[in-house]
Amino acid sequence: MKYSTITGSLNNIGDRYMSGGYKRPYKYEELIAELIKMNVLDGVELSFSTEGGVESDEATIRPLLEANGLVPSFVNSSLFGEQKWMYGSLSSPDKAVREQAISDTKEGLDFTRAVGAAGYNLWTGQDGFDYSFQTDYQKQWQDFSASLAVLCDYAPDISITMEPKLREPRNRSLVDTVTTALLICAEVNRDNLGLTIDVGHTLQSGGNMARDLDMALKSDRLFNIHANDNYGSWDDDMIVGSVRLPEYLEMFYVLAKRGYDKWISVDIFPYRENQFEAVRESILFMETYAKLVNRIGMKKLDDLIEGQSATEMMKLIRESVFSV
Repeated sequence: MKYSTITGSLNNIGDRYMSGGYKRPYKYEELIAELIKMNVLDGVELSFSTEGGVESDEATIRPLLEANGLVPSFVNSSLFGEQKWMYGSLSSPDKAVREQAISDTKEGLDFTRAVGAAGYNLWTGQDGFDYSFQTDYQKQWQDFSASLAVLCDYAPDISITMEPKLREPRNRSLVDTVTTALLICAEVNRDNLGLTIDVGHTLQSGGNMARDLDMALKSDRLFNIHANDNYGSWDDDMIVGSVRLPEYLEMFYVLAKRGYDKWISVDIFPYRENQFEAVRESILFMETYAKLVNRIGMKKLDDLIEGQSATEMMKLIRESVFSV
């Protein structure tokens, strides 16, 4: 597996109550330099905007990453942060808005190809609804699927992913769960359409990380992973390993069993923490989970699952992790 981090959330990011943030701002070159010092990254995940910026400028970002021995893992879209998307982007009831979303996404796909990233991720947070009697559900689904088909056909050489999330900023997201995303993949029926699974979104929806990943792997639709942690009630985007030890161990068992060898990106919002150390600890925790699965052995874990014993599972984890 290859490890990267989303850089857009590592600068001086504000929250609802501290819009000015808790840190000093960094220039992008400084961010990369500090991340390199952590000595854990293979790449970085970029965020593309048609309005420009360092992460959207091939002439700037490609030589900067190459000079630091990094590659762009994935590129994220920005179909959520402008007023024109408030009633949706690729599924907007307004045809002109949908066409604009398709056009902007095509620019992002061109950028993805130019920088040599593995794929382009669509987090369509504004596509959904808030109230009853606000949405023609079948039309919304059909418009979204049709938009995706156009984009997949425009760039058949690029992996395009949906990132399911239960809610936020809409109260109900169109692409809310992994199951929904897999249904859309089946309907659109394009080989280059798949999923970026943010495991924190799975936890927020009350789901199980390993199961969601395994179902996407079964369909050969898992193209990318976003890793973080939370308490389950919200998408807290905490340091990996800070909350969910047994579930993360099971997740890395599934990834090893199925031979996943693509990208895992740290996707955290370390508002108050040292952001570079937070990325480092997240990746070191994931590497440790992978090593622990290897140390326990696949046969022993397979037998544990077959035996269905929760107490034996807890014993194995306790003895393996704490050596007591």
